[in-house]
Amino acid sequence: MPSAVFPRPSSVYVAACTGITVPAGRRQVTWGGKIQTRSSMNVGRMWSETYQPIKAGSVDGENFISWLRWAWNTQTVFTVDHPMTPGSGLSPNGTGSAGVTVSGAGQTGSSLVTAGWPNSTSNVARAGDLIKAAGLGYTLEVTDDANSNGSGVATLSVSPPMWSSPTSGGAVTTTNVKMSAVIMDMNIPNISNAFYYDGVTVSFREAP
Repeated sequence: MPSAVFPRPSSVYVAACTGITVPAGRRQVTWGGKIQTRSSMNVGRMWSETYQPIKAGSVDGENFISWLRWAWNTQTVFTVDHPMTPGSGLSPNGTGSAGVTVSGAGQTGSSLVTAGWPNSTSNVARAGDLIKAAGLGYTLEVTDDANSNGSGVATLSVSPPMWSSPTSGGAVTTTNVKMSAVIMDMNIPNISNAFYYDGVTVSFREAP
């Protein structure tokens, strides 16, 4: 069985990548024209990737295309990074740290108390950084810059709001964050006269 890890062969390059989108909050327009809004607890980040022309018949190219067909047919949940997001495919804009943990049980909502950062440090995490907390099947985006106190504790503003608590003392991943995802749509075009798949596109959705 193929690996449940999205392959990124060295010879298959991302030509274009959409930024991550998230489910919209809820809104309702009353008969009087007033708009009532509230945030959504729905989770699942979404994006698409288009690849540079892939040589038909090449080992890396055919392995990649074969894996896409398998994942699409089986709707297998796999792990994947977002190549252009800080903390995932890019280095975080915050300092990042290997020993960060969830500080305290029963944490829900849009604030996550964390420990294990360097003491009294500015911008340990920055808005736009992607993180993952143990006990949650989905990733969190930091929505505001955060500093650590003299004990290395930092409270992170995150989105989406946590509807269940992460594991107290569990790891908070701040670099090379992977998402569990499925292929929602894909396009494998006809092979060109130059023997290339030109315009392969894959649409992903996070699947906690």
